[in-house]
Amino acid sequence: MTLTLAEAQAMAAAVQDAATTRALQPLAIVVLDAGSHDLVVLRSERAGFYRVEIARAKATSCLGMGLDGAELADRAKAAPAFYAALAATMSGGMLPMPGGVLLRDATGMVVGAVGVSGDTGANDDLAIRDGLTAVRQTS
Repeated sequence: MTLTLAEAQAMAAAVQDAATTRALQPLAIVVLDAGSHDLVVLRSERAGFYRVEIARAKATSCLGMGLDGAELADRAKAAPAFYAALAATMSGGMLPMPGGVLLRDATGMVVGAVGVSGDTGANDDLAIRDGLTAVRQTS
């Protein structure tokens, strides 16, 4: 299966709604397909400098390593030199931290990733998870 534009748009909107509900700082949200191509880039008009690039790097990291950002952050703490080398070689950037989540279809196949930047990594991650839960409940 592939991630459709309509699905990606619904996810980005749901993540933004979750951020608003939680009263988070203004966010940038990037939804990538499995090939790391942008499907949706949503940036709050008050989101800070480089937020889109940071969100994209979080999502790209998840796709490149096959793990969610929180897990990547834990692994980067254990092997900082390895992750620094990855960051230097990945053209899309490597940002192993919370706020990036893999998207999987019903069979478990990776179909894309969402990256969020604007608040703390933990809050970025919460916005994604709340948004994805909301999308699943309405589909």
